[in-house]
Amino acid sequence: MKKIFVLLLCISMFSCKNETEESKSTISTTENTPVESVDKTLVRVAFNIVAEKDDKACLFYTEDGTINFDDKKTVWADIKGSTQAQEVVFNLPKEVLPTHIRIDLGRGKNPEQLYYDIKGFKVTYLDKEFSAQGNDVFNYFYPNKDINIITPKSTMLKKVSKDQETGVILYPHQPLSDELSKIVK
Repeated sequence: MKKIFVLLLCISMFSCKNETEESKSTISTTENTPVESVDKTLVRVAFNIVAEKDDKACLFYTEDGTINFDDKKTVWADIKGSTQAQEVVFNLPKEVLPTHIRIDLGRGKNPEQLYYDIKGFKVTYLDKEFSAQGNDVFNYFYPNKDINIITPKSTMLKKVSKDQETGVILYPHQPLSDELSKIVK
């Protein structure tokens, strides 16, 4: 009888131990599983861009009403080289409600990237959005004229010099801030 009791006790202990280890494994796996960034965002900014070479894009944002952009408040996205327009999406962190945004196209010197053609953009906050297409983009953004050239009557932006250290930079016009404040209320 004692042998049966000891045997049952051992089986019970090993069963509990294995179940606990499986639970730990499941918890560990769940904690390390990446969560889609879309689940963590309230504000989504998407640009429709043509860029012939692979590159990077960076969206800067402020939350204090200023245009004092810094590297601490940025979101990066990849650009795949193509002659076709592509959507370049920036999902801001969940707690961020921007007052201004700036976009930098290109990371560092990329002499092969001759231009960026910005076909449009859309900002979405929950179920609200605003967008601009074609030349209307420049009602909301203006290029840094020291380093960018706008091709007349188009949405194409070029660097002043193909060897310059920075890419195309678009700063916000006041109407962009006005629209942002409307949708994030």
